[in-house]
Amino acid sequence: MPRLFSILIELWPSAEWKQSQAVHRTLLFTLAVITVGCTNSEPRNLDDLPKQGSQYLDPVTLRPYSGPAYLPFSSDERRIALRVNARDGSVQAFLSDDVQVALRVNLRDGILDGDFEDYDPEGVEEGLGIYRMGHYRDGHREGRYENFYPSGVLRGQGTYRNGEIDDLYESYFEDGRLRSRIHHEDGNLQGPYESYYENGQLQFKATYVAGEQDGPYESYYENGSLRDRFTYSEGVLNGPAEHYDENGKLDSREIHKNGRLHGPYESYDENGDVRSKGTLNAGRRCGVWREDNETKNYRPCPPGLEDGN
Repeated sequence: MPRLFSILIELWPSAEWKQSQAVHRTLLFTLAVITVGCTNSEPRNLDDLPKQGSQYLDPVTLRPYSGPAYLPFSSDERRIALRVNARDGSVQAFLSDDVQVALRVNLRDGILDGDFEDYDPEGVEEGLGIYRMGHYRDGHREGRYENFYPSGVLRGQGTYRNGEIDDLYESYFEDGRLRSRIHHEDGNLQGPYESYYENGQLQFKATYVAGEQDGPYESYYENGSLRDRFTYSEGVLNGPAEHYDENGKLDSREIHKNGRLHGPYESYDENGDVRSKGTLNAGRRCGVWREDNETKNYRPCPPGLEDGN
């Protein structure tokens, strides 16, 4: 595979373009870094241009390269996969022998700077190759970011600051219903996180602090009834937890400490009767356990643990 432009690899994955109903072409997921001020010079193969940091350089002057460039297909050096040309800071990339724009992005002195639009609505592969648009400043994503389903329906929107996703990101199902609401700060999950089913019911809600799950967590069935209730501390389960069946009946409850079951545990049958009851010490059974009308004895529990202390 040719040497790729790493700073753009996140923009779009490899995907197949429909040239007709039965013929597809592979689009390489790279783009030349080209400065403003296009000339009529012979197009240059990006693989022949040295790279310094995030800039492509002229191999003779070793200054940021400006002018037309291209990338060939990795399987056929004679076929052009990507052709780019800079004019007034705007770069357009085309498939060979095709007039449809694959990607439009602005660059300044070899660095991404300005709006970008990624057109790949028919090249979707596992839900990744979608149309998206946003803005770059000094090589980093900045400001509003949106991505779309191949149908053109908004799939998600958020904000970037200094190259990191920041503040609220919302995603949607293709029918326009809310799919998730996720808060960020400096690229980390921070604050409420909510996910929804296609029918509009809340699937789960959680809270994050500095990228770690922290605080109450609740999940729900599609009918809206509570499924699980936990508490997290710095990404680790801590405190009481409860689990319910789809009809709202309590299925089991336990206590966690540092991510392990620690303390009293009970589970119930469909009639609400106790099915099993006992105590766990750092994830291991201890003391007296009762299961299905049978009693089993394990190594004694630490003092007070059976009472939840």
